[in-house]
Amino acid sequence: EKMSSLAGMAEKIPGMGGKIDSDKIQQANARLKAYEEMVIPMTPEERGNPDLLTPGAKGANTRIKRIAEESGKTVQDVQSFIGEFYMMRQVMTRVTNGEDMGAVQKDVRKQAMEMAQGKFPTKPKKPSLKKQLKKKKPSKAAGGFGSA
Repeated sequence: EKMSSLAGMAEKIPGMGGKIDSDKIQQANARLKAYEEMVIPMTPEERGNPDLLTPGAKGANTRIKRIAEESGKTVQDVQSFIGEFYMMRQVMTRVTNGEDMGAVQKDVRKQAMEMAQGKFPTKPKKPSLKKQLKKKKPSKAAGGFGSA
C-alpha cells in the first residue's frame, strides 16, 4: 500500500492519538479499499475526466457497468462512489472559494438526500460575484480520480 493506515496517520495528528474508535478506522480502511477497487478498472481517460461517468454523459451507463463488473462491485456501489466523489469535489471547491463551512455542510446534507432519490450533483455551485471579487480565483486542480 502506498499510504500508511488511517490509524497510523491519525496517530500523527496532534491530539488525535487514541481518540478515534478502531472500528471506525477499520470501516474507513474498508471503504478506501473498495474505492481503490473501483478506480483500478477505470481507463486513464475516465480517471482524468470523471464527468464521463455522470448520468447523461454519452456511454456513462456502459462505463459504469464495466467498472462494476471488473471491480466485483454492484452498479449501485459504483454510482454511490461517483456521487460521493462529486459531493467531495463540490465541498472542496466551495471551501477553497471562501464559503462558510456550515452552509456547505447544510447543502451537502441536502444533496445526500437528493442522491438517495437518484439525483446526481455534478457541477459545483459557483460562488457569488461578491465572493469572487473578494478572493482571487484559485488555480485549477486536476479534479480527477487520480493520475491518468
